[in-house]
Amino acid sequence: MHCLRNLLLLAAMLLPVDAGAEGWAGFYDRKTLVYWQGQTPPGIEENFREVIWPKLTPEEKRSLGRVVLDFPLEDTQHPMNFYAVAGGGKKTITLPVSSLRFLGDMAVAYAWLNASGYSIDPVTDYLAMLKYQWPDGLAGRRYRPRDALGIPDDATSNARVNTQFQRIFGTAIVFVLGHELGHLYYQHGTNVSPERSREQEEEADRFGMELMRRIGDAPVGMVQFFYILAHLEPYKSDPNYPARRTTATHPVTSSRLRAIAAGIETNAADFSRTGTQPATLAKIAGDVRTIARNFDDPGVQELIRQKGLSAKPELLGPRKPGASIAAAPAAAGQANLPFSGNYRGKWLNTKGTDFDVEMGLTRQGDAVRGSYNFGAGNVVIEGTVSNNTLFYNWKWGTEYFGKGVLKPDASGRELIGTWGYTQAESGAGTWKLRRAD
Repeated sequence: MHCLRNLLLLAAMLLPVDAGAEGWAGFYDRKTLVYWQGQTPPGIEENFREVIWPKLTPEEKRSLGRVVLDFPLEDTQHPMNFYAVAGGGKKTITLPVSSLRFLGDMAVAYAWLNASGYSIDPVTDYLAMLKYQWPDGLAGRRYRPRDALGIPDDATSNARVNTQFQRIFGTAIVFVLGHELGHLYYQHGTNVSPERSREQEEEADRFGMELMRRIGDAPVGMVQFFYILAHLEPYKSDPNYPARRTTATHPVTSSRLRAIAAGIETNAADFSRTGTQPATLAKIAGDVRTIARNFDDPGVQELIRQKGLSAKPELLGPRKPGASIAAAPAAAGQANLPFSGNYRGKWLNTKGTDFDVEMGLTRQGDAVRGSYNFGAGNVVIEGTVSNNTLFYNWKWGTEYFGKGVLKPDASGRELIGTWGYTQAESGAGTWKLRRAD
């Protein structure tokens, strides 16, 4: 299809090239931004005029009039910011080159890590680090996505990586353009109440999603796009939340994310016209709902905040799932006993939030040591086995600690249990793990 060809052309415009670093301006040096300012706009302009604009109704075109795209070098307020402005007889959608580059780099990182069998956890670490340590906590050093995450320069030479990158980036940009057209079509205002701002964002989202439905391509990049925004968005527990929320041009809310997930499910038949399987669309919608649920959970927000404050750039490189918590070799005679080796499963809190968990344990006699990773950092545990039950203490960072209990099933290969805060062994959540050795 013509629209798919153009989507791929759009994505291809952000494939990597060598560009030297000269000075510091935001996330990217000026030489890199100037290069991409000369390369990126033609592809986006073509897709805007040939893929998106023809899908507008005659009434929508009349109402919008002439819309131009603007590509300034950078946005100094946010690493990924796109916006629309109407005034002086002109309607403009602004896509800073720095924001396009950031989104493109994150899309390549996700595609390469996923295709290479590496954990996606460093992506969360990186975004949280930027949110809570940029710029003072990083000593003014540039930690651009692909450099910090250890993504090779030739990542997109792999056909699988390149295809996934194009799908993520291409569909994300089409949604962005459709969303900003929605703001212009409905003549949304600035300096409005938080409630009205939320309504405007959801209205623009519906407009963008409707355009994607008309195009008939699945919103594959929606998960990564909102994953990035949700991690960079101010949380209610952040000290500067009121000020940051007031200046946010596109506030992310859980209701907004749930509405997008519902829109994907409702229009699954149209989104699958170009070959996307229903199961893939259901997963996309489910992933967006998960982002919404986590975004609303104060406990998850606090975990991400602690993770961001403690993240170290040198530890963000690629790692296999569970590699950071691999158990030490078991002592002689202990290898096949419960509470020894590597386990994977689910960590669930009382609010209904679950994470995939990877746990590594070393057992010597009745003493057990190890750690687990649940997507928000590594937690250290130490405990003692008594009556075939592990009673343990856990500690995460410097502020969070508690106790817990784990018990094996009859085979010894599965563990179930509870965990709690401070002196409680239960009350905060549950475990379900299976040996991965």
